[in-house]
Amino acid sequence: VVVCVTGSAVVFRPELTRAFSRGPILVPGSGPAMNDQAIKEAARRTYPDFVVSNLFRNKQPNAAVEVWLESSDHTLHRLFDPFTGKDIGESVPFGLLAVSWLLDLHDNLFGGEKGRLINGAGGLLLAVLALTGIVIWWPGIKNWRRSLTVQRGVSWKRFNWDLHSSVGFWTAGIVFMFA
Repeated sequence: VVVCVTGSAVVFRPELTRAFSRGPILVPGSGPAMNDQAIKEAARRTYPDFVVSNLFRNKQPNAAVEVWLESSDHTLHRLFDPFTGKDIGESVPFGLLAVSWLLDLHDNLFGGEKGRLINGAGGLLLAVLALTGIVIWWPGIKNWRRSLTVQRGVSWKRFNWDLHSSVGFWTAGIVFMFA
């Protein structure tokens, strides 16, 4: 269920990414911009427990500078004012983080490589379920047409069986495709 629901949202990933993306953040300021080393120092002062791993400048001189900071267990992507060195916020919009979160849940069940293996095992079991369902469904050459529809005017137990049999047949291909 989790993989199906998140997959329905992830289908729209390109559109969501476009909708949540933003252009460069322009900072009002004048005068000379700080050099890369000065911005790294400002980032270190703001986040003393982190080490600057990357710094990215936009082509526009008054665009915020993206700085990646890493600690032993966490990574930050922050924007800094190129004129004052002030931290002005997260570099990745919340919407993009949400799309990334959905994608990780869909692909890896938040479990990294182990989650992806569990996800694959679930897909394999679903494929086995679809295939064995068709084998069990097969009513024989004489009765196969009768098993494609639901009979009316029968007991509720028979109606339930016919419904399960016909819905199972008509959805087996879709279930196998999902798997």
